Parts: sequence; C-alpha cells; structure tokens
Amino acid sequence: MKKLLFATLLSVFSFGITSAQMPTAEVVQASVERYHKLQALLQQKPANVGMSATDNLVSKSVQAANNAVEISMLIERVAGTSPEANAEAPLTLDEYTVLSKRVDQENKDIQDLTGMSAAAANDLKAAKPLDKAKVLKSINYSKNIMTILTGEAAYHTQTMAGILASIKK
Repeated sequence: MKKLLFATLLSVFSFGITSAQMPTAEVVQASVERYHKLQALLQQKPANVGMSATDNLVSKSVQAANNAVEISMLIERVAGTSPEANAEAPLTLDEYTVLSKRVDQENKDIQDLTGMSAAAANDLKAAKPLDKAKVLKSINYSKNIMTILTGEAAYHTQTMAGILASIKK
C-alpha cells in the first residue's frame, strides 16, 4: 500500500502545478524582483555592532533570507517559472516534504524576527551616541529583509497551496 501511495504521489508531483493554480505572471515577476533584492541584501550584510540583540537580529535575518532564496529556487523548479525548470528532473517526494517544511519555517522566521526587533530597538536606546548609527544601520538592514520576506513568504505559501491542490485532484 505504501508503495502505491508513494508511486501515486510521485507521479502527481512530477506533473507540477496545473495552469489553474499557477501564480499570475505579475505575481511571479514580483517574486523574481524580491528574490534579486534578497540576493543583493545578502551581499551587503553589515558588520557586527557588538550588541547581542542587534547582532542576533541580523544573523537571523540573513539565515531567513538564505532560506527564502533557496525556497524560491525550488519553487521555480516545481512551478516551471525558470528556463532551467524544464531541464531539471522533477522534485522527489522527499524534496517536496523538505520544501513544505521550509515554507513553514519561513513563516515562523518572520514571527521570530518581529519579536527580535523589539530587543534590537532596546539596543538602539542603550547604544553610545557614536554607535547608534551602526546599530540603526543593522536594524534597518533587518527591517528591509523582513519586508521582502513577508511578500515572498506569501508567494511561497500560495504556491505550496497550489501544489497541494494539484495533489488532491
């Protein structure tokens, strides 16, 4: 029975998302733009400021951004929204499971970052006058990542819902 279920799921997964569940071209384009912005931000990571809450916020932001970039690459492969998608083998059942868990983690990361921002704001208040600019730069960096992640997580969640809908058919 397990083999039959696995074979059925694998065959459904190999077809990808049907056109009815595919995000619109505008939604995909917005995701591509967010993807490129995240990649650019990852190249501009500020140096540690020596205040734990702020440094932890930046570190978690980078981790969440890297996760989002990797999710985007997998979703492009599943959805066929990249030229390479058709050349690559379809995702395996294990890869779909990992993708689903990563999308869930992405949403949890956004919640964590929101909570960590309050502690970083306290760092800003406690910072010496000469260090305030560095702390503020780090907080703003994380804020920019969080803004992009919020839109990208919504896209990833929507796309995963489409994948799951195609499985149920």
